Amino acid sequence: MGARENIYPELAFGGFTRRDGTLAFYARMNALLPPGARVLDYGCGVGAHASLLPPFIRGLQVLRGRVAEVIGTDVDPAGATNPYIDRFVPLEPGFRIPLDAGAVDLVVCDWGLEHFEHPHAFFEEVKRVLKPGGHLCLRTPNLLHYSSFGAKMIPFRFHHAVRRALGHFHGEDDVFPTYYRCNTRGALERALRRAGFDACVIRHRGESHTARAGVAVGWAGEMIERWSPMALAHELHAFARKA
Repeated sequence: MGARENIYPELAFGGFTRRDGTLAFYARMNALLPPGARVLDYGCGVGAHASLLPPFIRGLQVLRGRVAEVIGTDVDPAGATNPYIDRFVPLEPGFRIPLDAGAVDLVVCDWGLEHFEHPHAFFEEVKRVLKPGGHLCLRTPNLLHYSSFGAKMIPFRFHHAVRRALGHFHGEDDVFPTYYRCNTRGALERALRRAGFDACVIRHRGESHTARAGVAVGWAGEMIERWSPMALAHELHAFARKA
């Protein structure tokens, strides 16, 4: 039994934990999908994360074949190889999305906002491509969580080595600079409302960030997650509607 299985024995029954943020985030996103939806995956990457998910959760995250169209966009042209999108449009400078106004019903941005130096430009462009009443579903780290503090304090050139030591699978080309411009619950809600969205931001207490680094270190991380105030929870799940 590995450290993560020791901490979360429920993994043996379905492959996910009671704290799984991907399950919580994508379950709510699915509830917002209208029939025949066109979805934009902003920062789609190459799909490596989805390929590692347990089947049940991957079925929630992967929308291709369940909606009219999944459009992927990313600054990296390698996003065109993502097997979970129907077509790829390269992101242009200044967050510009090469789609018409009102082109999509829902935009999902999973672990992206923390990397945006100018998030307001991102919100404005998302609002442009959304239909009236369309939704933005966004997951990002909470700046107040210890992992975010660590990412801000440790020079970027060491980030990949730290992730590797903690047992995270990210490759060196999958680690990007972070800015955390609006990564608290209050700051994110205010930013979304200023951009013209009706918004709700939910804190989610995720799994131990150190669970893959060994049983003792993993349990230390679990105790932090279990007993720290909710304001310090790791994940922020934002759901916003274009007014």
